[in-house]
Amino acid sequence: VLPSKTLFPGVLLLAHPLLPGPLHRAVILLIEHNQQGSYGIVINKSTNHSVNSGIVNLPDNFKSVFGKKLLFFGGKERRLQCLHDQPLCGGLPIPLCEKPLLAGGDLKDLMKYDDNNKNSFISFYAGCCYWNRNELEKEIDLGCWIPILSQPDKYVKLSYDLAMEEYMNEELDDNDEFDIDNTIPDKKSD
Repeated sequence: VLPSKTLFPGVLLLAHPLLPGPLHRAVILLIEHNQQGSYGIVINKSTNHSVNSGIVNLPDNFKSVFGKKLLFFGGKERRLQCLHDQPLCGGLPIPLCEKPLLAGGDLKDLMKYDDNNKNSFISFYAGCCYWNRNELEKEIDLGCWIPILSQPDKYVKLSYDLAMEEYMNEELDDNDEFDIDNTIPDKKSD
């Protein structure tokens, strides 16, 4: 467990067990943490939707490559997010990882790479979590979040594998759509 003053990208935030709402029992991967604020993605909550059924207004070429992938709940801020293992496709590198893990990146490069390499890891998240300056530290001090130091790539991959196992054994709920911004940022927008 880390004190709130030693936060940095790659830290995992475990929700207090009594935290209510959509972040109940969430595990958040901290992507950015600086003087302007913090940004992370919930990594342990699948939506039971495919990317095609969960996100509207996606380009056809994107749908053909990634449309059948499982969509995860990434947080309450409505914006499509991506984690992947392809450094040549850009994105923000996540520290503390044994294997490459990046957030965001160039979707055109990811589409080319994923189309040619079925062993690549790419996961999509509907939403993300933002905190303004010092908000996350205050929430940690109040006991809402427990920051831990670990190898985030292992937790991301484990959450993905467990969700995929359920995804393959259950029928998806394709009736609802998420109303989110369908752009994936290279960085947190100011």
